[in-house]
Parts: sequence; C-alpha cells; structure tokens
Amino acid sequence: MTKNNREFISTISFSEETLAATGRLLEAFNITYLIDSEWDYAYTGPTDHPILNNLDPLKRAKNVELHKLSSIIKILILTSDDRKEVLKRLSKMKVVVHIHGDEGIFDISPEGIDKWSGLQQLGVKEREYIAFGNDSNDRTMFQHAGHTVMIGDNQQLKPFASEQLFIEQDIERKIINRLDKLASPHMLQI
Repeated sequence: MTKNNREFISTISFSEETLAATGRLLEAFNITYLIDSEWDYAYTGPTDHPILNNLDPLKRAKNVELHKLSSIIKILILTSDDRKEVLKRLSKMKVVVHIHGDEGIFDISPEGIDKWSGLQQLGVKEREYIAFGNDSNDRTMFQHAGHTVMIGDNQQLKPFASEQLFIEQDIERKIINRLDKLASPHMLQI
C-alpha cells in the first residue's frame, strides 16, 4: 500500500473488540486524545498542546473525525477524568501501554507492537544498531541495541542506557555531535 509515494512495509491495527472497549473508555472518562491511523489522525486535545508542534510538520496527514479513520494503530491519551481508573481498565485489555511520566500522557499500541519488532521487520539484527531514545516506548529498542544513548532522564530506560545526554540548551547540537562520533567507526570504507 502506498500513500503520497511512500511505501508502507506493514501496519498492525487494533482489533474491533479492542477499539469498541477503547471507545467506551474515551466517552466514560472524557478523554482527550491523539489517535493515529495508517496515515491520518484524530486529535481532540488543546490547540496549544506541545505534541501538535511535532505531529505533522510537513502537513501531509489530516486531522479527521475519529469515525473517519480507516484503521487505528496507536492511541495517545492526553487527559482524562480519572487517569488511574483508565490505566486499570487498560491493563485488562490486549494492549501495550507506555506511560510518559514527564508529560503526564500515555500511549496505547496493539499487543506485540514495539520499536524492536518494527526494526526486525526492516531487517535490523540484534546488537547491530545504535539507538537514541527518551521515553518508555524506546525500552525494547534499547534492550536489543549494540549501544544506546538516553536523551534526558527516564528511569525505565536508564538500566538499558550505555550513555546519557541531558536535556539542556543546544541539545540538538549535542545529539548531532554524538551521532557523528558514534557513526565514524561504523562508516563503510569506499
């Protein structure tokens, strides 16, 4: 399947049963969300939420009503009336939940979907890559990497981090410099 000359290798979406249960949660707990499909998304959060700055910088996807999404591959819960109860109910469903403590949000993916499984689909082998990450959803990617760089301070990633870059002014430049240094010994000789 292609969209705008981009090829999808594969996508895995939520089951109808899981979507129905999630829909009931959205309504029961007045949840604001960002829900991704294979291309477009549905967003009900505040217009000044920081996630909007990084969501679709090239404006290739559309923010559509939830019922117009063809298949749902990820749900990001921004706010709810009772976060603890929502998490409790999600723990009984066939989903993976990543809690982003610093931001007060959490994301939900179909069971068995994570960054490491995505890398495997691309043919990446265990211990043969360098991973940069900043949050709990990077954990599986970190567990299988040859070297890892944690951006910021995440307690769930810390045990798997080879090194850490602290978030401060000019963090982008520090990441670029670290990428250059780590890539140098691995560059192909031509």
